[in-house]
Amino acid sequence: MDRLWGCIFATAVFTNLTRDHIDFHKNFENYFAAKRRLFEGTGAGESDFSIINTDDEWAKNVAGLGKTTLTYGLQNGTDLKAKKFQLSFSGTEFHGANAERADSGGIGACGAHQCYNILAAIGACIGLGISNDIIETGIRNLHAVAGRFQRIDQGQPFLVVVDYAHTDDALQNLIRTARELITKGRIITLFGCGGSRDRTKRPSWARPPAN
Repeated sequence: MDRLWGCIFATAVFTNLTRDHIDFHKNFENYFAAKRRLFEGTGAGESDFSIINTDDEWAKNVAGLGKTTLTYGLQNGTDLKAKKFQLSFSGTEFHGANAERADSGGIGACGAHQCYNILAAIGACIGLGISNDIIETGIRNLHAVAGRFQRIDQGQPFLVVVDYAHTDDALQNLIRTARELITKGRIITLFGCGGSRDRTKRPSWARPPAN
């Protein structure tokens, strides 16, 4: 919508491309083209630093944009990566972002998908020249956001988790995380489609996770 025309971005992050906002963009190609403009520059030249999640299939289409690029992900071959995951209902522990910066961390938010967010933030901080000590302190002080894999404990003999998952991708991440933590027994999922936005994505919510 050209609202950012002429703005210069020091750092741009490509996290992923999912169905969110597809009601506005109509298809993935239009949605990606809008995201790509952030890296190409909005009339003021390309971004200084590009942080790209190479685990997403659309990442190859932004590779090379920006004056300097850092890649991140959970697979091998990225500049920033997390390993040695340890998930619990109180949070996520991981180690090994890269050899020089933020080599360990623990976050009070649950799920492997949260590690993607942390790695993206680490990359953005590196792009902005923020020191390693400040990055690590920031990670240690993070707390879970209300409504994001939020545990509800009223003394009931079963676990209840509330999450604001509003796309099929988010719902799949939620169920995968729950299954990683709950290895036995059933997982009962109750979800709704609030509001009047993008009714076309609703049928895809009923599909089970890929694994």
